[in-house]
Amino acid sequence: MFRAFSRIPNSPSNPTTAFLNSPQFEDYVLAHFGRMLSYIYFKPIQDREARFLDMVVSRLRTSWIARWVMLLDARICEGLITGTMQPQLYSRWIRDLEGAVRTVLARDPTSPEAHILQGDCLELFVIKSIIVSGSDTIQVLRSATPTFLQIAYSCPELWPESSDPGFIPLLRIATSTRPELASFALIDCTCAMVFGVPQQVEYDTSTGSLPEDPASYEWSHSSPIEFQLLLAEINACRDKRPKVRDWREIERQLVTWIARPAQHDGTWESWMVVAWLAVQESWRLTLLAYLYLAVCGASSDEPRVQLCVSQVLQVLGTVKKHDSPDVNIPFFIQYHMAGICAIRESHRKIVHDKLSSNSETKFWRLRGTDFVPVLDHLWHGAGSDGRPIKWTDYIHSREVLFPIVYS
Repeated sequence: MFRAFSRIPNSPSNPTTAFLNSPQFEDYVLAHFGRMLSYIYFKPIQDREARFLDMVVSRLRTSWIARWVMLLDARICEGLITGTMQPQLYSRWIRDLEGAVRTVLARDPTSPEAHILQGDCLELFVIKSIIVSGSDTIQVLRSATPTFLQIAYSCPELWPESSDPGFIPLLRIATSTRPELASFALIDCTCAMVFGVPQQVEYDTSTGSLPEDPASYEWSHSSPIEFQLLLAEINACRDKRPKVRDWREIERQLVTWIARPAQHDGTWESWMVVAWLAVQESWRLTLLAYLYLAVCGASSDEPRVQLCVSQVLQVLGTVKKHDSPDVNIPFFIQYHMAGICAIRESHRKIVHDKLSSNSETKFWRLRGTDFVPVLDHLWHGAGSDGRPIKWTDYIHSREVLFPIVYS
């Protein structure tokens, strides 16, 4: 059924508009998301999958722009699957849709429809950040930040009593019913780490009690929520932002951390449970290495750093490969950080091979292939012949390959 519905026009035209408004469009979207769920390593348990699909249908019915966003998402995913990506076409669609949304918002920015359209607009920015390459992602995030803040400040449920309005409560964002907010924050924190730039937003990273039911991005992107909070906090600590804990407290939390058992049903085999434990351990080791290198000013050859590199690659090597070569865990941050710190040629080769694989990285939020030249520059420059490097050496290599121009 998905293939039948995929035969739709390649540009926003009258036939496409008719299709968007037809009853068949919901079937098309559900078929699309059902197909995409098959590419996820950690399968959602049955009631969670049903709730996710119900949320998709509900969102489809909120606004006309949501249908365009869903169509665009489906076309991009189809392009990733078939290897027929058309970034210029998708960028043109996004530009046209952004213009249409701005026109509506200009007429009445306080209407209930405007609040919904702002969420759709942020989702467009999130999609745009995925299809652009290199440092263009930072420019997209900067453009999206005002919309993110408008939505966040208009949702009273995100703000506990006595909260500081200068800091966005990241835990509540991550567990809110607005997935576009969580998507933005996830990409923002990741980009701040790998590009070595400040986060676009000041986050409140205090934890409180973690939710029993994992957020959808946790199992779909293999990003446990507690490590997203710690990543944001380490970024802020690196940049000496206000209201951050001393690095020793963060280190103590990572060193003494205990894994959370996975919530699963009969569809999970034992190797999937083991893989989820490996995901958590790989995050712990990666963030420790990042903390030592970027915050403490450690050299990559220090034993505490090399122990993290050796152990994280060992942990990643224990994860069972899925029967389908297109189904894998997005370990971008883990391999990238290991590559920055690697001084052994064997470790560098593992990282290079993984990040260079188009088949393994095509569904990752940030394309691993984009960062291979950065690591090559580091390895053949400051880190040549296995010499140890500092965080500033990595930033230099990133700036050479991906300069960021702030307009």
